[in-house]
Amino acid sequence: MAMIEWNDGLSVGIQAIDDDHKTLIKLINDLFDALEQGAEEAVLSHTFGNLERYIRHHFAREEELMMRCSFEYTGRHVQQHQQFIKDIEQLKSAVVTSSSRSVAEDVVHYLSDWLIKHIVTEDTKLAQLSEEESYPRRFSGVDNRFNKLASWLAKSVAFKRRMLMVVCIPVFSMLIFCLINIWSDFQQLKEAQKLNVIFETVKSSSELIHLLQAERGMSVGVINSGFTNFFSDVGDIRGNTDAAIDSLWRRYSEASDSRLKSQAETVANWRNDIAQLRRSMDARAIKSSVLRTGYTSVIEGLLTIADQMIHVEMPHDLNNAIIANISVMHFKEKVGVGRALGTKSIELRSVNADSLHMFLKVLGEQRGFITTFYRTAVPKQREMFKELEFGEIYRTAKKEEAKLIDAWSKQNLNYLDPIVWWKSQTRRMDEIQVLNRQLSSYLQQQTSNFVLELRQNMMSLILLAAVLMTISITVCFLLVRSVIAPVSHLTKALTHLSTGDRSVKVEGIEANDEFRHMASAYELCRRGLLRSDYEYVRSLINEREVIRYKHLSSIDILTGEYNRRKFTELAAQEIHRARRYHRPIAVLLLDVDHFKRVNDCYGHAQGDLVLKSICRRVSDQLRSSDTLGRIGGEEFAIILPETTQEQSVQLAKRICATVADQPFKFPPHVIHVSVSIGLVFEHEISPSVSLDALMSRADTQLYRAKAEGRNRVCSEMEAASVAKDSVEN
Repeated sequence: MAMIEWNDGLSVGIQAIDDDHKTLIKLINDLFDALEQGAEEAVLSHTFGNLERYIRHHFAREEELMMRCSFEYTGRHVQQHQQFIKDIEQLKSAVVTSSSRSVAEDVVHYLSDWLIKHIVTEDTKLAQLSEEESYPRRFSGVDNRFNKLASWLAKSVAFKRRMLMVVCIPVFSMLIFCLINIWSDFQQLKEAQKLNVIFETVKSSSELIHLLQAERGMSVGVINSGFTNFFSDVGDIRGNTDAAIDSLWRRYSEASDSRLKSQAETVANWRNDIAQLRRSMDARAIKSSVLRTGYTSVIEGLLTIADQMIHVEMPHDLNNAIIANISVMHFKEKVGVGRALGTKSIELRSVNADSLHMFLKVLGEQRGFITTFYRTAVPKQREMFKELEFGEIYRTAKKEEAKLIDAWSKQNLNYLDPIVWWKSQTRRMDEIQVLNRQLSSYLQQQTSNFVLELRQNMMSLILLAAVLMTISITVCFLLVRSVIAPVSHLTKALTHLSTGDRSVKVEGIEANDEFRHMASAYELCRRGLLRSDYEYVRSLINEREVIRYKHLSSIDILTGEYNRRKFTELAAQEIHRARRYHRPIAVLLLDVDHFKRVNDCYGHAQGDLVLKSICRRVSDQLRSSDTLGRIGGEEFAIILPETTQEQSVQLAKRICATVADQPFKFPPHVIHVSVSIGLVFEHEISPSVSLDALMSRADTQLYRAKAEGRNRVCSEMEAASVAKDSVEN
């Protein structure tokens, strides 16, 4: 049975690649069939090896095509191929050596899902790279279709009064075009309206980051000064920070966009983290470095959320503008980090190489974000940033940076004032925040203009669509009597035909034209379907008869359980599976004690009722994976896969008890019977052990149970234990 099948919908348009896909499908189906048939480890290993080799061959062919055609994402595809080739070894091990059949089947299902995904999401892109001489595509008969269309149009000339339909074709085409554009503009309008919310959120995040940077700087200053400086200022800024956090949390919580709403919990956690940092600071139980790290972690988290906003679908210019805005936010944070590093070094008069290296690294990151800004910013944003760069505050801060680097190079920081350094960088950060606000306002203005433009376009298209609709309705009204009526009649008849109603005939078409031919074709189709329905019903009856007879041939008519032939077939499969996956199995032989007396005393009809009742009681004790079969007159056999020896013995004893302890009541008779059971258990079946051997051993234990007084369970384990006690005594 094929697990997956090829169809033309999977074609990527390249003959060689399509042939590879067909071969891979065949190899996966071969692996599935081998697993279904319980093939040995060597067969599965060989089949999987063929699949692995052909996957490598297929990847090599794809990579050669991509490199020859300079495919943009060749490197990413090659990495995916290499990773899958590494994973294939683990998949092979799971299939070949796993003791669990379900694990092996999961791997095969994973391979089939991977192949379909590989074809649909990756290889379909290769169709654009096809070169005619190396990878010829399969063309359908385009010329033939065109000729047929031309022939049909030539015949349609007879419909002189219906030529007005030519008017409807361009009108409806234009109408559809307008509707598509209206829908596209509507979707863009919805996304653009969401952009306002996103930009407001980015703006709020920027304000919160600014407050957190200020609180971080002052809090570190409080600790470093021994809680003598900035303490009152910290209290004021904390209130502003709390208000900003609450505002951002409400914005996320009330957002309709799931991408924003999911961040509400994260903001709440940050609020708790900041509260914990403040409590530790007020208790004077935290170092300045730990405090700085805590605040920086929250700031970086806010920047990460802002970074995610650039992945929202939006026009290219707006996307670049928001990237530029976020780059400035990152730049400002790096200025804050540089401020902290410089302040610490100046206060400690530290001139070690590590501090210089960290400071230079931060400066490099600042330059990186500035470069990103200039690469993505629109001209208006560049003008805003240049005004900042040429401002007095910004240049003063840059001069202080140069002084600090020069002092590091001279190994002397004694002449630098940490307060001057801190204030210059703080003013610089305040200026950058002012720029951030200007950039955010510019973004909102551009978004509003974009929304207005979309609305105007959409209204123009709606007006055009309304005009076209009016024209179309007028033309269609004129054509109803000549063309639409017979088409509707045919459509109604075909609809009834598609739902199985074969009684509707097409009548009333008097003109000897194409509609008459269509009606004749419909009538031929209807009569053909009537014949097919009759043949299908006959085949269905025959098929049901075959299934019923096949079922009856496998079932014991009296008890409804499997007969000896079917039980032997299923038991052999279970033993093969247990041997293949090294799993335990138990075999029980059950015989009704003195059943001949029941027949002699109460009659065969009562005896049959007893057998049926015993089967029901035994079945109630079994699992769905267990197999019960009647192999003789009053003799039954049970296969117990995936069971322990103790569990199999307990089950056998329960069966004995449920038969013996409850008499069978068939008024006016109450019949007492019992069963004897012989049990054989194999923890792991060796190749030399067969079903016949297990049945023979179970039969030996059954005779022992009979000999020891009936109504009991005898097993090889019990027999071995008795023999051992006898030897010891």
